[in-house]
Amino acid sequence: MSSSAGLLDRRRALLLALITVLVLGSSVVPVEHFISDVSVHPSGYGDVSSGRVSSTYAVPLWVFPWRAALVGTLILFASMMAAYVARRSLTGKLVLAYTSLLVVAAHYVHVAVLGAEVGILTYRVDVVVPGVGETSQWFIDVGQLLAIYAGYELYTARKLVRATSGKAPRTSSRTGRSP
Repeated sequence: MSSSAGLLDRRRALLLALITVLVLGSSVVPVEHFISDVSVHPSGYGDVSSGRVSSTYAVPLWVFPWRAALVGTLILFASMMAAYVARRSLTGKLVLAYTSLLVVAAHYVHVAVLGAEVGILTYRVDVVVPGVGETSQWFIDVGQLLAIYAGYELYTARKLVRATSGKAPRTSSRTGRSP
């Protein structure tokens, strides 16, 4: 299918749907077990000290959007590396923009569950440390930066569609089909 059909064709929609299933599905999978050698789990999640579960608690609500944001970020970084190595295509731009927006959504659900105050390019988290009291920590809000990045990728994707809309679609030298 040519680029003149618009930003989204069936193949691209299927790819974005697959990314959505991976990111949202990861929220119920304990991905923290796959990324750490340490047997420490999110606070209140349980204690696995000697290779067995010694106590189990309800999973805190913040863990679910955190997992989705984590997996979305890993997919985004993998997409960025692939885009750096490969030719920047319309599909690549859409994947980067869409994955960025998924991470932004998961990030803000996570921030909302934590009860943090969000401002322009910063957000504040109040942390209560036993014996010390309440402290505030300020962070650069990655969600806002990724939203700006997604907007840039969508803008350049639209420019790419406009630039190629009057031209014949490129074909792969191996298959003879449109990319």
